[in-house]
Amino acid sequence: MKIFLYNAAYLIGIGLLLGNILGLGLGFLQQATHIFKLNQASYFLAYAPIEFHFIDVLLLNIVTVVVCLTVLIIPSLLISKVSPLKAIRFK
Repeated sequence: MKIFLYNAAYLIGIGLLLGNILGLGLGFLQQATHIFKLNQASYFLAYAPIEFHFIDVLLLNIVTVVVCLTVLIIPSLLISKVSPLKAIRFK
């Protein structure tokens, strides 16, 4: 079960790292250059304003790790209770 959780934590970490780089990178790009314009006929603003809060990003990452690991731990706990001999003999 531990190897499964280590691999899952590794994949979650890679996903969070790449997601944060991409999301924050696009956000900072928008904040600095206003690359994403809005249609002024439909909106009162010429561009989409962006504001970052470190605590929001941190809490979102923590909650994501907790939820993902919880979703992975529950099935692995249920599977660990099944005897391999019984699983092989099941028809």
